[in-house]
Amino acid sequence: MLKIYIGPNGYGKSYRMSKDIEKLKIIDEDRKDIIKLESELVFADEMKDTVNSSFVMDYLIQELLENDEIISAKKEYEKAIDKAIIDNQNIYNNIMENVLNLNSQERTKDVLNTTEKKEYKKIVKVDSTDLKKKMGSGQKLQFMLELIKISTKKYIFLDEPENHTHPSLLHNTAKLINDLSKEREVCVVTHSIDLLNMLDVDFDNLWIFNDSENYIPKKINFDESIKLNDRIHLENIPCKCRTYYNKDKLIKNILELHKKEFMEALFSNKIYLVEGVNDELFLKKMLLNKGKLYEQYSIFQCYGKQQFIVFLKIFNSLDIETVALFDEDKTSDDTNMAINEQIETFGKYIKFINNIENDIAYNGNKGDTVKFIEYLDEFDDYDRYYDRIK
Repeated sequence: MLKIYIGPNGYGKSYRMSKDIEKLKIIDEDRKDIIKLESELVFADEMKDTVNSSFVMDYLIQELLENDEIISAKKEYEKAIDKAIIDNQNIYNNIMENVLNLNSQERTKDVLNTTEKKEYKKIVKVDSTDLKKKMGSGQKLQFMLELIKISTKKYIFLDEPENHTHPSLLHNTAKLINDLSKEREVCVVTHSIDLLNMLDVDFDNLWIFNDSENYIPKKINFDESIKLNDRIHLENIPCKCRTYYNKDKLIKNILELHKKEFMEALFSNKIYLVEGVNDELFLKKMLLNKGKLYEQYSIFQCYGKQQFIVFLKIFNSLDIETVALFDEDKTSDDTNMAINEQIETFGKYIKFINNIENDIAYNGNKGDTVKFIEYLDEFDDYDRYYDRIK
């Protein structure tokens, strides 16, 4: 299982991960089937055989060395140590009593005692020369993930693994995470759109953190997003668009047709929904004209107005501001008018009279992208449209 927490820094992702770990440790504080890789990896040459070791790589290697033969030998050794302590307690107690008697004092505790937790230091030398001198942070992370694959860890927590990885190696990191999640429970905290696009996303286990006040994570409610109002009937929507109103097919469409843009939108403060290429080109030229091109937003192509309602519901439920750019498509068709009216209820929008080409008085071939861009370069009435959504 792969659980993913996404959102900006400071919105509670890492805190939620720490709470997940605490829940797992309620029964056994020292359980050894949990591992967390911090956003900063630590490596050390000397290894300690203790669950409290702060050096993750050393701890993993220690676990891999603990086969049945070694574990049995350790138990026999620990029994021998305990016996030696008990056999010699009186000797040390007598020495303590003799010294205390000089001041008329009495011994209250045994000088030596056995302990349940035994710590072994410097059992093995971990030579990290190649790690330090030849590997970048991304390779080190992948080395760690490979070690985890052959360990007995069941619960793996990765805090911003993208911090360690050069973009050219990110797909390797994603593949290792995906492989681990097939047999283990993996939790990833990330604010990397690139990494998210490479992971095997299960929307049931994707949590969005974008609430800076209450730090309450959100999930996408697909069941609610596909509901149509009484005036819109599925049979009146074009066949190719109906798949967006079936939960399983909608998710399939998102992952196969929209994944990159959809994941980017989940990180955005504002999302512009457009029908197609010409709407997007117009929007970019308008934002450039108004000095807004480089603000934090996403442009999401829905491939048709009929899909707007689904995505507007999704993004609005996540409290992400949305702006819709769509063609009125002048017609007496009740379904088209009902779709237009529902789109308008979600907030800001630009509705082009009939279609965008007609509204901006472009008379050329709407499929001729070069000519359309040339027309937009000379267009001088962007204010009229921007005023509707500013």
